[in-house]
Amino acid sequence: LQRGQRITGLATHYSDLDEITSGLQKSDLIIIAARPSMGKTAFALNIAENSALEDQKVVGIFSLEMSREALLLRLLCSRARVDSHKMRTGSLWKDDMSKLVHAMGDLAQASIFIDDTPGLSLGEMRAKARRLLQLQGKLDLIIVDYMQLMSGGGKRFENRTQEVSAISRGLKALAKELAVPLIALSQLSRAPESRGGDHRPQLADLRESGCLTGDTLIPIPASGRRVPIGELAGHCGFAVWGLNPNTRRLERALVSRAFATGIQPVFVLRTRQGQSIRATANHPFRSPAAWKRLDRFGPGDPIALPQGVPTASTTLGECGRTLARPDLPDQGAPLADIAGRRLDPEATEIATASRDRSLERGELYWDAVESVTPAGREEVFDLTVPGHHSFIAGDFIVHNSIEQDADVVAFIFREEVYKPDDPQLEGRAELIIAKQRNGPTGKVNLAFLKSLTRFESLLLEGKSPED
Repeated sequence: LQRGQRITGLATHYSDLDEITSGLQKSDLIIIAARPSMGKTAFALNIAENSALEDQKVVGIFSLEMSREALLLRLLCSRARVDSHKMRTGSLWKDDMSKLVHAMGDLAQASIFIDDTPGLSLGEMRAKARRLLQLQGKLDLIIVDYMQLMSGGGKRFENRTQEVSAISRGLKALAKELAVPLIALSQLSRAPESRGGDHRPQLADLRESGCLTGDTLIPIPASGRRVPIGELAGHCGFAVWGLNPNTRRLERALVSRAFATGIQPVFVLRTRQGQSIRATANHPFRSPAAWKRLDRFGPGDPIALPQGVPTASTTLGECGRTLARPDLPDQGAPLADIAGRRLDPEATEIATASRDRSLERGELYWDAVESVTPAGREEVFDLTVPGHHSFIAGDFIVHNSIEQDADVVAFIFREEVYKPDDPQLEGRAELIIAKQRNGPTGKVNLAFLKSLTRFESLLLEGKSPED
């Protein structure tokens, strides 16, 4: 690195974005998310165009939504600054034709490679990316449009939440293996539409994601204390109890990030045994068959609870058995084989008996859901637990969100979509950097040229061209 160098990664040529990120860094997974029609694909293509044409970078685009012909048309209109509708209908002026000819010459020299295979799996994408790297001698940027359309390949998953989580982990592994920044586009849930007033996206709006209220108690193995998750926000490097997905045991798991995700509608889930927790509707909990969103549980449905949370030095309950000792940090409670085990919703005594039998073996036990009811709006929080992707919260086992694998999470927001009659909002867009593992968060103001499906840096009032 040169002393004072500001851009250390791949430049996007959006000045404010490059200032915040110092460019897209090698091995980083960058998730760019938005609601439909906000411009996710357009923004990703603009970055690809800028990188390939301005800096002669090699860019690989995996498009699972649009055909390569459609993407090429967008690239051509963006580069030529020609109205895409006029291009499709053939209503072009003479100067438009000259612009298109010049743009085609530029794009012919650009190292942009597009693969539009539908339903691509991680294995197939990895093979194609490695082949492109071998043929070109380098690969500077990978773009995936979009993540939820990828398949998990031949591997079986209990539900779509687990599959998307595995895909996000696989994309991060691919970026690290090839030492290249990887931009993955992602859809947001409908939560922004349900919020009154401010519709700006938040981390909790990512599909297959969810959050907990600030008073949710998190057991800390080192001290044996239970600390509200709201007090953990902003901290990292501490251990919690997580469920090992391979051994099905409760183990110490390191938290890489604890953070607030904004104010969200929350629900309270209560069980027959009197346990309760408040969380967003999309937060996954453990059911016998799979991880399942809170809003998909109903009265009588079985739900997993930890039987006696292991602590660093204390014994639990009347059994007087220490489930984990400081000199055996990974020793904990095994999760029983849950295949075929069902809890009769009407037989509360079965839940009690199941709990007693589990206590002898230190297992999780099955309770039955009593109710799931709305509980207003509240600030919510989440933890990033790499590897285990789950942790004990209150008296429940909960799953992580897909943002945990990302180094950067950014949201595209155009308020004109929600307020089309306000002329002052026309053409204005925001890129909200909600998470950056190794740098600051913030907001980038952009101009969206709808006819060109192109984003440009926006010069706000009060700023000089030099700024």
